[in-house]
Amino acid sequence: VTTSAYVAGALVLAESLERVGAIGDRILFYVVSGDDGDDRSDITETDLSNLRRVGWELRKLSLRDGTLTQCRTSEETQRKMEEKEELRGVKRYWGTCAKFAIFTLEEYEAVVYIDADSIVLHNFDFVYSYPTFDKILFAPGTPGCWKVADFVCEEFYGAFLVVKPLPHIQKYLHQVAEQAELAMGELPLLNLVFKNSWQKLPYGTLVAATDDMRPILNHKKHQYEVDWSLINVYDFSGPPKAKPWNTLDLQQRHNDYLLHGYFGKVQQDSRLDHFYLRPQLMWNEHYAAVLTKLGSASNQEAST
Repeated sequence: VTTSAYVAGALVLAESLERVGAIGDRILFYVVSGDDGDDRSDITETDLSNLRRVGWELRKLSLRDGTLTQCRTSEETQRKMEEKEELRGVKRYWGTCAKFAIFTLEEYEAVVYIDADSIVLHNFDFVYSYPTFDKILFAPGTPGCWKVADFVCEEFYGAFLVVKPLPHIQKYLHQVAEQAELAMGELPLLNLVFKNSWQKLPYGTLVAATDDMRPILNHKKHQYEVDWSLINVYDFSGPPKAKPWNTLDLQQRHNDYLLHGYFGKVQQDSRLDHFYLRPQLMWNEHYAAVLTKLGSASNQEAST
């Protein structure tokens, strides 16, 4: 987690992991402001306390020990990002290189990385058996590649990664990122390094919002009804206004749960409803449950 905006996502992710009975330690990397972190981070002690309460083991990424990797951009690119409307959203990618830290977790045989703006719908423990000494990274193909004949995916997507942790890989990625321009985040570098060695996860292990394919139920009642039983993890990929916490805020302000932060007013039983609004409503329910738990815990502490 690099900014406070993603704390709500991490809270929901923890709740969803709990509900599906996912195995393994739950480690959350975070970035703070200051000399040892990045001043673009605004994570507070209250945020960290809430994350601990829902079950995360927190590990701070540090510039001093080399565990924090920043996605660097040139001054020219920064200027273009400020001047051009279509590039302003690119600024959010500055923290995505922090995920290189997963390769430092050498105490584990396998690590599953999940973006904080994702929700787990069904158990994915089967992927822990995938990494071996010669196959160290498994990932879903980029959104849209599943439409290609024979599901040929030349590049992978980074919201859900299964890796064999090897610290020397993190050090290499960190060194390259220190010198390269990564305005679009970590994916170009990861896809370059693992171009011929990454392994494709089964379709449905992760489905991204920006992918326009979904597994559809085979009946004629609703032509767009998604078979969510075939999706393990759903990632709310897309621009900031499409993030679930922003959509929920919009819905609550207008008292209208057919609103979506990116698509606006959504018609019931439409494609947009089944593909994008239904997972949002699942996220809303998880978030409400988390807030209830955090409120109950605070009340218990106050009473003692």
